[in-house]
This record gives sequence, structure tokens and C-alpha cells, in this order.
Amino acid sequence: MTTIAEATVPIPPRRSTAQRMAALTLANIIRSERADLKARLRRGEVDLADVIATPADTLPCAWRGILVYTLLVSARRIGPTKADRIMRRAGVSHRKHLEGITIRQRDALLDVLAGRDCTVGADDWQALMRGAA
Repeated sequence: MTTIAEATVPIPPRRSTAQRMAALTLANIIRSERADLKARLRRGEVDLADVIATPADTLPCAWRGILVYTLLVSARRIGPTKADRIMRRAGVSHRKHLEGITIRQRDALLDVLAGRDCTVGADDWQALMRGAA
């Protein structure tokens, strides 16, 4: 521990070169698998609804940390504006990772993508709370 002006700052443990190289290799594999998923979504080889519908515990490890917003933007015919609208209608934060969405959020996203009216979204919820609806 190092003391700096009455505050203690923990020193991270030293990693060996082999440990750093193993972590770098793993990070590169994960990045390339995510890039491959996004490219396959863009080409239409993978269905976005199938990826979203997959339970978090059965997702490939590399896909779990990808942002839902990034997935949406990577899909065909969905740009940033449409992805933003989908996320708001489904009531999902833009910072949610694929493994971090709840079952309700997953179902709402699937409903919005299928063109069905989803459960109460963030905008509708605020209107309901104000008594406008």
C-alpha cells in the first residue's frame, strides 16, 4: 500500500508477461467473435431476434458483454435513430449488455422487433405516472 496525502491507494498485483499475453489473446478472441457476429448480422446471416431470444446462460461467452444497442445498430435496416426508438419503446437502457437484460426486457425487445405493441415503455410509463394516459 502506498500512502498519498492521508489516503491509501492499493497497488495492483504485478502480472507476469505470460499472464498479460494470455489476457491479451483472450481479449482479441472476444473482440473478433463480436466483430464476426456484427458482420453476420449486417449480411443477414444471423437473425437479430434469435440472438436476443437466446437465454444469457446459453449465449457464447464473447457475445454476453456486447451492448444491445450495438447489436441493433449492426442489424440490417436499423440505424442509430431506429435503434434508439426500439430501446426506448422496450424500456431498455442504452448501456445494457446482452447478458444483463431481464426476461421482461428481452420479451419487450422481441415484441418491438416483431412490430407488436410491447409492454409499457419508458415514455409510456412517464405518461402513466403523470396521469396523462
